[in-house]
Amino acid sequence: ACMISGMDFVLEKVTSQGVRVGQLIFSGGRIVQETPMCLLYTRSGSTPHLIHEVLQDIPERPLAVLMTLPSLYELPGAVTMERYKNGAHNFFSLKDHLLYLSIQDPSAPSSSSYNESGTTSVWSHSGRHKVSVKDYASFVESLRPNVFESLCDSASSISNMQKRVKKSVDRTLLFLDEMLELRNSSKALQECSLLGAIVGGDDITERIRSTEETVKRPIDGFVIEGFDIEHSPDCTQAVLSKVSSLLPPDKPRFIHGMGSPADVFRAVENGVDVFDGAYPYMVTQRDSALVFPLCWMLDQVDCKSVKHPMEINLGDERFADDFTPFMDGCMCYACKYHTKAYIHHLVRTKELLASVLLMCHNLAHYIMFFKVLRSATMAGVYEDWKAAIVKISFNN
Repeated sequence: ACMISGMDFVLEKVTSQGVRVGQLIFSGGRIVQETPMCLLYTRSGSTPHLIHEVLQDIPERPLAVLMTLPSLYELPGAVTMERYKNGAHNFFSLKDHLLYLSIQDPSAPSSSSYNESGTTSVWSHSGRHKVSVKDYASFVESLRPNVFESLCDSASSISNMQKRVKKSVDRTLLFLDEMLELRNSSKALQECSLLGAIVGGDDITERIRSTEETVKRPIDGFVIEGFDIEHSPDCTQAVLSKVSSLLPPDKPRFIHGMGSPADVFRAVENGVDVFDGAYPYMVTQRDSALVFPLCWMLDQVDCKSVKHPMEINLGDERFADDFTPFMDGCMCYACKYHTKAYIHHLVRTKELLASVLLMCHNLAHYIMFFKVLRSATMAGVYEDWKAAIVKISFNN
């Protein structure tokens, strides 16, 4: 077990496929979250499209929450949080949750080309903010999350030259050293767990340098950064495989920018423990619903189907007279009380309720996907379970 201030991490099992099963423990040991897991993605402290009462009805929702710096930096902002004095747990009514603060929003396009020496650019509704390590440390002290990511410059190799990628590694390491120095003299920062960012895009040499140097620092875990929607599966596999081999096994590994089932399979097989959870929101934003079978039992009817899509777009005219739910047996509010035809109508008329119902379903389905992943891994049938889903739903 790795004992850390904002949370504890216990690694229980590593399978022959490389999948790690463990636990995040927080609130003095009162709350345990099984890994691999997805975080509960939020913007400005709330789950997009869902009010608190609706969120409470999501089955087995995670109690570990992703909070993004871009959505909080301006409003409520550091000044308001400092005046409030009781931290984000109380401000956002998330007292029994683990709060993790990330530098960027995983659902937003990468804008690393705007970063400068000494600062990282953060984009809010009013535009660009240049955030230094000192600025960020002050914000963390007022927010008081359980876990926070060190300031980083996460340039991807796809859109940047090798010189730019090298500079991103240099900056990220300098940011980490500056944060560690500030942390030594701040009790508030010491009470939060610090994750070091692994950057370098698809450049294996720079990824190795970033990983080896970050591991040397006294930090509590790692965030694998630098993946965007254009990432190449082959390059991603090579990067994850190398980075994973260099990380200590007893500390948690987070990842940003990888959320599709294909990405999740690739990442967990390379030892990733925690995912950002933004994927259901991204699917909702394109008016779509996740419908790939979860294959609870390998012999169930859905898992014998020849083909089944990963997701369906509810704006498609073919759903105008489809009076069935998104998925039979799904216990989310949308599937229990509404049909594809009704939600198609909401999408086509641009009603806000469309996004509410889509988010209800997508979040519930994604959470259940991780639950089945953990169950299949513990039962020793991960490979067969994954093969069933890949055969039915991938490339459709």
